[in-house]
Amino acid sequence: MNALTFLVSLGLAAFAGFLLRSRQLAKKNRQISSLESEVADVSAEILEVQKEYCLLQSKLKDTKEVSSPVVSIKQVKEDTA
Repeated sequence: MNALTFLVSLGLAAFAGFLLRSRQLAKKNRQISSLESEVADVSAEILEVQKEYCLLQSKLKDTKEVSSPVVSIKQVKEDTA
């Protein structure tokens, strides 16, 4: 009888441990999933900002190629020198 009680209590303890550990693993997996989605969102945001930056840079480059009515001081110094 004592051996049977011991085996039953051992089985219950193993089952309880399994349940607790599986809950911990599920919680960690949810956290990992959440962090991965956050990283993906941040990466997408960075790419969007970089795209906007490149567009602004290309617009600035295009406006520099068009002759500007404003004469830069550097141009005046180079012309007089």
